[in-house]
Amino acid sequence: MVTILRNAAFAAVIVLVAGSNIYWQLLNPYLACLLAVTAGWFVGRAVEEFFIRRAYGEMRQTYGENWK
Repeated sequence: MVTILRNAAFAAVIVLVAGSNIYWQLLNPYLACLLAVTAGWFVGRAVEEFFIRRAYGEMRQTYGENWK
């Protein structure tokens, strides 16, 4: 499920950034695609990190501070 949400966020950001560049033609298309993929990657990592931190918090809450 995390993979699906991460990939959906990744794709949404790519479409948003690349689509806005297509509409307003602000940047070189190659630079815009690179920017879109980079921004998508960062958003995907942020979504993944959110779920990892949430899982760690639940484990800490269930088993205490030293659950590892």
